[in-house]
Amino acid sequence: MKLDKKSRENWKLAGITLVTAIITGWALDSILILGIMLASGLLFGFFAEEVEDL
Repeated sequence: MKLDKKSRENWKLAGITLVTAIITGWALDSILILGIMLASGLLFGFFAEEVEDL
């Protein structure tokens, strides 16, 4: 009975950790992707002539 209760708590903790990790990872990825898109857009806008010369 004690093992079952402890195992269930571990599964619950593992589930919460997994969900938190997924949400955190998704949020960080979204911020990173948006940041890269914004930075590349600004760089391309500022240095369009140099980029076209290449």
